[in-house]
Amino acid sequence: EPVFPDLETRLNAVGVATLRFSSRAHGASDGNPVNDYTISGQLKDLEAVVSFVQSKHYNWVGLVGASFGAGAAALYAGA
Repeated sequence: EPVFPDLETRLNAVGVATLRFSSRAHGASDGNPVNDYTISGQLKDLEAVVSFVQSKHYNWVGLVGASFGAGAAALYAGA
């Protein structure tokens, strides 16, 4: 996934703060990818991340995802 670190570097270079994370049961996160990697779990993870970012007083939050994460981001944004 070299695209996300590169995107993060480019955004940071123009003054855009970023936060990358791995959803439960994916990447560096704990959990069983067969049982724990669900849409509902991803939506809960996104809610936690957005709440964290908002608690830091950022007034705008954008979401970027790939594959399953992109679908979850679209569902979350449309909720």
